[in-house]
Amino acid sequence: MKRISLISHYYNSFPRAQALIAHLETFDQTILDEIELIIVDDHSETSEKLTSDIISLKQVRVEEDIAWNQGGARNLGALLAQGSWLLYFDIDQQISEFGLKSIVEQCHRLDRETMYMFYVDQFVDSNTNTPMNVHPNTFLVDATMFRTTGMYDEDFSGNYGYEDLYLTYYYWDQYGGKRAILGDRRFFQDQNFRTTNLARDLTVNKAKLQQKILMGVPRPHSYVRFHWHNV
Repeated sequence: MKRISLISHYYNSFPRAQALIAHLETFDQTILDEIELIIVDDHSETSEKLTSDIISLKQVRVEEDIAWNQGGARNLGALLAQGSWLLYFDIDQQISEFGLKSIVEQCHRLDRETMYMFYVDQFVDSNTNTPMNVHPNTFLVDATMFRTTGMYDEDFSGNYGYEDLYLTYYYWDQYGGKRAILGDRRFFQDQNFRTTNLARDLTVNKAKLQQKILMGVPRPHSYVRFHWHNV
């Protein structure tokens, strides 16, 4: 079993996914032997196959065209993962070799009930244009704990925003999870990529978030509400 499953997704940004693979392929083989990489194509307009000769790679494609389905894509990654830990990050979050080596070496000593977040260099919140030290979509979590206590709420899919905040800052805490920052160095660098041609209206999901808080922060009732296939 691999120590860590790296999970990311993309929409209409195949070159960035292949660039991520090329970046990871420069790392020491002792690091790569401990990881698998799962990339979900969230129904891009064209389907292209990612390749790697030295990384354990799984690529899958969502068959339905669901706007802002990153929560569903990440849930699919969790269900496919074979690693003991899940390392989530957006396709434009570039991890350093030092950062991944550090995570691989210490993950077996970490608390399995804690969601570990990371300092991110050059990350600016695209909604508020505010510099941020951590990214809510970038974290390390025990695979079993995440499947039983976490998972994204796909009620937010179809509209923009708040699926990440609802998970990391509301019901993860509500159902027994803890949060901490891992390390005092910046393991990730944000590349400031922004998906285009999709509406970024927060109104619908903001109201949905407020409703769920009033309901007592319920857990999601189902996962992966779409068809998918291996690429």
